[in-house]
Amino acid sequence: MWTIASGVQTIIVALPGRIEGAGLCATVERDRRSRRTCDVWVLDHREVSLKETGTVKWFNAAKGFGFIQRENGEDVFVHFSAIQANGYKSLDEGARVSFVVKKGPKGLQADEVELA
Repeated sequence: MWTIASGVQTIIVALPGRIEGAGLCATVERDRRSRRTCDVWVLDHREVSLKETGTVKWFNAAKGFGFIQRENGEDVFVHFSAIQANGYKSLDEGARVSFVVKKGPKGLQADEVELA
C-alpha cells in the first residue's frame, strides 16, 4: 500500500501466477478520513506484467521450441517466437529466464521470454 497524497492511499491488487486474460488487477483509492471507496480501475492485462523466472529445461533450436521449468517445478512450453531478442532466437539449456505464462492452444506456454 502506498500513500500518494495526504490521507489518500492506493491499493494495488493482483493475482500471482496470473494467466493472460484471467484474474483481476485493480487500483483502489480510499480517503482515510471518510473511509469511503472512491474509484476502482480494472487494468488491461497488457498494462501489468507479472513476470516469473525459471530455467530452460531444453530447447531444440532446429525445431524452434522447448520447455522452461517454473520455480514451482511445473514445465511450460516455449516457442522461439516468444523470445524477446534480435536475430537468431534460441535458448541454452540451464539458462535462467524471465517470462509471462499464457494459455496457449495446447496448454500453458511462456511469452515475453528474456534472459534473467
